[in-house]
Amino acid sequence: MTSRGKTIEYLGMCIDYTVKGKVKLSMYDYIDKMLTELPSDINGVSTTPAALHLFNVDDGAEKLD
Repeated sequence: MTSRGKTIEYLGMCIDYTVKGKVKLSMYDYIDKMLTELPSDINGVSTTPAALHLFNVDDGAEKLD
């Protein structure tokens, strides 16, 4: 699909070239859709968006130079 014009929708982003020499990126529609589709019972706290297994260290792994 090819998009042409001053305003383009791509991967959930609105890319707006209507002001000469500037570009405006927004994701308002994508965020609104995401918030309506997510379950309402999500709660909790996370200090990082990374999964916990990311911080596991394999002590038996071969060391890099």
